[in-house]
Amino acid sequence: LPAPFIDDEHLRIACSGVARVPITSPDPEAQVYFSLDGGEPSTNLLRGPFLALNTGFSKQRVQEPDRIVNIRLKAVKEGVCSQTATFQVTLWKDISKFGGPEI
Repeated sequence: LPAPFIDDEHLRIACSGVARVPITSPDPEAQVYFSLDGGEPSTNLLRGPFLALNTGFSKQRVQEPDRIVNIRLKAVKEGVCSQTATFQVTLWKDISKFGGPEI
């Protein structure tokens, strides 16, 4: 069973409050599990084609350091598991999406 993946073009995402990371599963019938804590993906089931991540960025129009998120993915179908795939996604604050003057 092929592992789910994140396309290279989505490994760096401009965002404001919530980042939507597109996850691709080569087998559309497989269930995709994810982990954000470095552990084996086994309990968090992906419920759609995107993984929504709270960025933790403030609501002020001020640049903040990038956030690095390690995402581990695994597909499961009929009791068969794919290998676990690990991706590092960089979230950067797009201050153009915030109102008011830049601080």
